[in-house]
Amino acid sequence: MENMKDVKALMEQINQLKDHTDQTKEYLAAIQLLAVDDNNGRIKDRVLASNIDSLNNKISNVNTEIDVLVNRITNNQ
Repeated sequence: MENMKDVKALMEQINQLKDHTDQTKEYLAAIQLLAVDDNNGRIKDRVLASNIDSLNNKISNVNTEIDVLVNRITNNQ
């Protein structure tokens, strides 16, 4: 992109997206803590834990793609 104003606006939006995905991972970590039995640290629901792990992986993939996007934008400057 040649227009620096557009690049700046784009990077602001990307940074907000990254913040939201980071916040989502924090929420998932809290959910994982709630899914563990307080008495012996075992997972209460294995299917739920598997779903949370899958979602965590997908969010990590989104973060990786965001990084690729940022690199593409910053390297084209």
